[in-house]
Order: sequence, then structure tokens, then C-alpha cells
Amino acid sequence: MGDYNIPTGKLTKLAAAITSVRHPRRSHWLYIASGYFTPLEAKKLIVQVDKQVKLAGIKVYIDKKEALRIGRKNLVNFQRTLGRPKVFTVSHSALFHSKVYALAYFDRKGVVTDGSLVIGSANLTGNGITNDTGNIESILRTSKVTEIRKFVRSLDDLCWNSVARLEDDQLADDSTLNFALLNEGVFVHKWSSSINSFLAVKHNLSSKGRQAESGDPALKQTGFSHDSQTASQQYLKFHPSKAQTLKLANFRGKYGVECRLGHWVPRLAVKNLLDPVQYKAVRDQFKQYVESNLDTQLRKVQDDYEFLLEKESIEEAQISPAQSLRDKIYGRRGLLRSKNGRIERLLLPLEDFELPYDPQDIESIDALADEITEVAISKKRQKTGVKAWLAGHNQRSVTALRTVVEEAIARTDSDG
Repeated sequence: MGDYNIPTGKLTKLAAAITSVRHPRRSHWLYIASGYFTPLEAKKLIVQVDKQVKLAGIKVYIDKKEALRIGRKNLVNFQRTLGRPKVFTVSHSALFHSKVYALAYFDRKGVVTDGSLVIGSANLTGNGITNDTGNIESILRTSKVTEIRKFVRSLDDLCWNSVARLEDDQLADDSTLNFALLNEGVFVHKWSSSINSFLAVKHNLSSKGRQAESGDPALKQTGFSHDSQTASQQYLKFHPSKAQTLKLANFRGKYGVECRLGHWVPRLAVKNLLDPVQYKAVRDQFKQYVESNLDTQLRKVQDDYEFLLEKESIEEAQISPAQSLRDKIYGRRGLLRSKNGRIERLLLPLEDFELPYDPQDIESIDALADEITEVAISKKRQKTGVKAWLAGHNQRSVTALRTVVEEAIARTDSDG
């Protein structure tokens, strides 16, 4: 039985496939093997399975490097929150990349006699199983006892350790240290496009407009800037309040360390990056600005368009420029209707993303970590992000890094 190319409802379908066993009231063991793993998503899946089938215990196997990214403290908390899960970290020169979920019922002799086995494309992450805007996934289920037994036995053949032993040896070599430190943060990138440039009105120049040696006087009269082929003008000029703009600038300055990917920022601080209250305030400002100014500017867009056509400075557009501008805001995919994240990037033009390198790409990981270390050392004024990175690097400890950030956040909260 399978479900293929699933865009939405992935968690429900995965849980249903796992719990399709003949005797749900018997105590089954739940096994989860996932290369990439998010404790919150794992909890959601376990809760759904637990509602349908009686569980004797839970075992979760994840790649050791993924465990380093999550952190021992977070994994221990995950185990304590649900009570029963036991998390094991798999060590291998290659990435542990399985995506297998199983229920197994053991008889009195310790032999698997019932259960289910689900293999799929989905990692146990938000994009994998819970986000409807995430990946499109497929799953395939079998209840063949021989396959379930084979999978359970294969777990014993892996080189694994309990989470309790994770921190004892996690920073034994430089490459492991670098990977752990990089994954204690995320990377913050500033988008080059602004909301005003996105909403700019652009026209294709006519042959007359292109050939004007000193610039077309009609374009100058209407306030258009132009290159060799097009002319553009920003009719809407929205600017967030100074307080909101400063908060974004200060965020990178306080917590960021510059690097080739933008800024490395401690993960603990990122929750302050796109504060929902802050975003709503800026979005409301933009909405109010549009409601107050759009109709007036649309009339000006249309008047200028007709004037430039009359002067033969531009080519005729297939869609009215005024209608096109309105659609960018209120259309089906417009900024105030679409949920594709574009308005967030334009209003608060900082995006955070995970380390984009494969764990096996040691050369790129080491080069990036060395770059961040050099930049941090060069800073005369060491703010939180720089202090945190250097603490982790010098003490070879992610705990030291976290402590610096936690103390800075605590001071900020007490001051605020």
C-alpha cells in the first residue's frame, strides 16, 4: 500500500500507514529511523501514533551529525517530555540517511509476529511531514513480518550511542567542532529587492525613446529613470517606521558574524529575527499606506502612461500599468493576498536558512568555520554573536557558545 506525491496532509497519511496493524491493542514498539530530524515534528507523529496503537516503547535513530545540530540538551528534553522515547545517534563515515518508520509486536519469545513497516522519501522534519508548503513526499507500507524483522535486526548492526554519551566525544576533532558550532546558528541573508522596487512601474521604450541622445524629454517630465531599453518609476514609496528598521539593523549587528553566506547568527537569537508582533505592525503600516495612497497613484500611473504613449516614448503594454500595479498588491498572487512569503521578504528583508552544506562536505564546512573565526577575531568591539562564536571555538564547546547567548538574551529581557 502506498501514497505517492503527497503535497498536503502528510503527517496524517504517514501516521495512518504506520498504525495499520492487525491488533492495535497489543503493545507494539515504535521504531523511527530518519537522517534529518526535528523534535517537534517527531512529537507530533508520536502523539498521533499513540492515539491509534498501544505503545510498549519508542526508539529513534538519527545521524550523529544531525544530533550535534539539534544539541544534546534539546534531545534529552525531547526524551523527558514524552517519557518513553530513546534516541540513538548513528556514527558512520557516510550520512545515515534512512527514512523508515515501523511498529513491531514481539511475542513472549521476543520474536516479531506482527506490525507495519513504512518507507518513504520524507525526513522527520517540518518540510518532510507537517508543512503543507513543504516537500511533496511519497510513502510505501508493508505488513510482511519478514521485512519488519529484517529492519529491526539491521538497527542492531549500526554503530550507535545513546544521547547521554553525545557530548562526551562530540568535539574530539576540528571538523566535528566546526560542524557543531555552525549548526548552533543559522545564516541570515538580506534580500536586495525592496517593496518599493518590486512595485515600480516599468515601460519598454519605443525606438524614439531609445534613440533620444540626451534623454527623452517626456520621460524626464514624468519623472522616469531609464536605461537603454526600459523606463521605470516608483510611484509607491513606503518606508517602515524608524523603530522597526533599526531593530532589524541592530539584530545583525548584535548577533551576527559576517561570512560568505551573509551573517552567521546564534540559533537561540533567531526567534527575535521576525517577531510576529513586529511583522504584523509593519504589514499594517504598509496596508494603511496603500489604502491611503494607491488610488491617487494609480490615476497618476495611467495619466503618465497615456502621456508617454502620445509622445511615442514607450511601447503599448499588453496590460494596463495601473491594473498591473493593483494586481501586484490585491491580485490572486498579490502581496496582501498571497501566502508565498514574498511580502515578508520585502517588508522585513532578512531571511534565515540552515547550513547549506552536506555533512560530508568537510572542506566547505571547515573553510566557512575558519572564515567566521577570522572575522570574529578581527573585531575590536566584540558583540554577542562574536563573543559566542569565540567562546565555543576557544573552549571547544557548544555549551559555552549557548551560555554567552542565553546570558545576553536574559539581560535584554530584564532591561526591556
